Amino acid sequence: MLTPYWQMDLIIYETIILFPIYILLLMDIVIARKKLSMFQSSYYILVISQGIADILTILIIINLLLARYFAIGNILTYDLQDYGMASFHSNTGPLLFVLRLFGVFLITLQRYLAVCRNGGTMNRVFNNIPWYILIAIHWGIPMLIYTPAFIVSNAHFDNPNTLFIVNTTQHMQTFSMIVVISFFVIGILILMMYLSVLLVLFQTRKVVGTINTAIFRKRSMRYQEIRLAIHVFLLVTMSVFTFLYYFFEYQFASNQIDGERRSLRVYYPIVAGNFSYINPITLLALNRDVQARIKSWFCGKKGIADFSTVFAIIALLLPRYFGIGNSLLFALGPYGGASFFSNSGPFFFVLRIYGVFLITLQRFLTVCVATSRLTAKFALIRPFKIVLLHWLVALLIFSPALLLSDTVFENSENLFLINNEAQSRAFSIIVISCFAVFGPTTIVLYSQMLKVICSSNHAPLSNTSIRKRASRYQEHRLSIHVFLLTIMSILTFFYYFCEYLYSDRITSEAMRYVRKFYPLISGNFSFISPMVLIILNKEVQSSLKKMFCSKLAATTENSLRLNTWTTSP
Repeated sequence: MLTPYWQMDLIIYETIILFPIYILLLMDIVIARKKLSMFQSSYYILVISQGIADILTILIIINLLLARYFAIGNILTYDLQDYGMASFHSNTGPLLFVLRLFGVFLITLQRYLAVCRNGGTMNRVFNNIPWYILIAIHWGIPMLIYTPAFIVSNAHFDNPNTLFIVNTTQHMQTFSMIVVISFFVIGILILMMYLSVLLVLFQTRKVVGTINTAIFRKRSMRYQEIRLAIHVFLLVTMSVFTFLYYFFEYQFASNQIDGERRSLRVYYPIVAGNFSYINPITLLALNRDVQARIKSWFCGKKGIADFSTVFAIIALLLPRYFGIGNSLLFALGPYGGASFFSNSGPFFFVLRIYGVFLITLQRFLTVCVATSRLTAKFALIRPFKIVLLHWLVALLIFSPALLLSDTVFENSENLFLINNEAQSRAFSIIVISCFAVFGPTTIVLYSQMLKVICSSNHAPLSNTSIRKRASRYQEHRLSIHVFLLTIMSILTFFYYFCEYLYSDRITSEAMRYVRKFYPLISGNFSFISPMVLIILNKEVQSSLKKMFCSKLAATTENSLRLNTWTTSP
């Protein structure tokens, strides 16, 4: 276990998995607001505002966990208690709960007005509220509600090791009462509104209603509202657990023996943290708009494998050479942390060399057998299925190494990966075999393509698209791209060949020397694609030129307007 309590371990694992996903979801919604009208609605403004509160909650929880159980910044946190650090941690929990509960109320109010008062004045007013005013309402009213607890706030840490927060009885009773009263008032309002929403949705199945409810006779609209109702139901369920936590906090406030309070507070991270993670889970599982964005992100963007490789390299370099999170990473070693870093390198190589093969195959079919049935079928495969084919086949090829995986870190300072001999031989053989199969196949396919391109002046009618000079130059550029990827594949092949040779001497100086070259080789393999796209791909160059030129023109225009305004009499 990472900590003495399973509750803390669970929230740490959840944070490692869900926190980056939540950040990416919120960023994508913010970016999509500029282009897609559906994300400009008040519903998604509230989702973003609620997401910020969730992110703050998680960051505050993790900040205290790292200081308390991993001694990362514990002395600094303890020394800052005279400047309000203890009061900050004491107040943020109940304040952010009231804030998020009020956010659930606003989201429910928006859905209630959209479904039950679709053509009403209040619905139009709510939808026309500027985003900054809506966010100010979301954050301002809970802070106003919580003001009495701020006034009587008085907290300190008991010592720099446990960092247990000691509150006064008056402060604990005040914020507990605020939480309890807020839950009862807002909870009843949420329940009444969603019962009205569900009543309208089920009535519209059989009864022809007014114009306001006619749009919900469509099955898709009803299902959408039912999914949103499930979302709110899960949020309310977590609100109930959080309410019970603060109810018991109120009960123990006057108890002079703090043993019960210490036992209770062990559950705070898991209660508050899971309240935060309901949003990303339900957005991914139930929200069709977000699912469409995620699908288009994965299907429309290239280089996910390259990005993942670079991320894995940096995630190990920072703890190893800069001491950032090295103790935490070492503690995660027995729970799969070491095995993840050990397997990610060879797996991503297999994934990328297989990706080079698929890219080459697509170009070969387009250039050499453009009219064949296989080319037509390949072109009709959905992007999402191509992504699955790319990743699942590579994962299946690499599965024997995963079954033999058994890796540990040597120590918390150098974080050197020690594999067993069977695993080292397994992933080295897999890498060498993949290179031996996909490498020559890629070379043969591109040789055929270049032969067709060079003889395109005398090519049959089926290849008339290649006879144009622009198309020939385009294929030449793509050939250079694949050639450079093949060169990096050869260098990576030699690296894993050396891994195979030294697999029976994992901790030897020779193996340590060889592994110093891994970030350079694997990282440059990842950076080949963006460099080639910028230098050789005319479509990417055109897009970049438009983007930068439009921004430069807008900046110049604004500067001219400003100069005109300042120089005008």
